[in-house]
Amino acid sequence: MLRCHNGHVQDHKYVCEKLAEDFEKARLSTPGMKRWLFTHNLIDIPHPVVKSFLELKSTIESIGIEAGLFGYDNFRSLLPGFTDDQLEDLIGVAVYSKIDTERLPENVNLIIKRVMASIDSSEANVRDVTIPPRDKLDYNDVPARWRANITMNLVHADTVKAIIGSDERAPDGMPRFMKHRYLELKAQGFDAGAILGFLHEKLAGYINEFDGRYEAATAIVAALFEACIIFEDKETTLEAEAVP
Repeated sequence: MLRCHNGHVQDHKYVCEKLAEDFEKARLSTPGMKRWLFTHNLIDIPHPVVKSFLELKSTIESIGIEAGLFGYDNFRSLLPGFTDDQLEDLIGVAVYSKIDTERLPENVNLIIKRVMASIDSSEANVRDVTIPPRDKLDYNDVPARWRANITMNLVHADTVKAIIGSDERAPDGMPRFMKHRYLELKAQGFDAGAILGFLHEKLAGYINEFDGRYEAATAIVAALFEACIIFEDKETTLEAEAVP
C-alpha cells in the first residue's frame, strides 16, 4: 500500500519515483504478496502520476501480482457496509456526530438553527428565571443535574415555543418528533436522566462544537419539558415560582 501525502501532491516527479520505490519495498518485505494498491486521497490523479502508475502496473502484473488504485470513490463505496460502531471507530466521533445530526428531519434541523440564532441574538426574548413545578420534577424523578439544566434554560422558553409551536399533530414539527422519541425511550425502561440525555444528544450531537447547537438543544428540551410535550405532569401541579 502506498499512501499519497498532501505535502507531495503537486510534486509529480516525487510521487512517480515514490510509486516504484514503495512497491519494491513492499515486494521485498511481503513474500507471497498477491495484491498491491496505490492508495491516494486525490479527487483527480495528475496525468503524469497516472502514466507512471500504468507503466508500473504492467511490470507488477508481469510477475503475478495484481495492482490497482484505491481512492476517494473506492473508500466511499465501502462505507455502507460498515456498522455504526465501525464507522465511529473509523472516522471519529466528531464526523460521525455531524453525520447523525444531518440525518434529522429537515424541519427539525431548521428549528434548531433558528433557536441557535435567536438565543444568540442581542434582542433575544429572555424571561425571568423560573423553577419548573416541583411536583412534576419529583413525579418524574428528574436528577439534580437536569433539574438545574431545565431551570436555567427556561429563560429561553418563550423564544423556543414561539419558534417550534406546540401542535403535536404537525407531521414535521419538533413537538411530534420529540414526543415520539420520548415515548420510545420511556417504553425501553430508561430513567429520566437517561431519557433527557438521549433527547438532548439527538438534537445536539455527541460533542459540543461551541457553535450554539448544544445550548439550543438544551433550551428546546427545557421548553418541551415545561410544556409537557415530554414527561407527564401530575393532575395538580404547583405554579412555577420566580427565583429571587
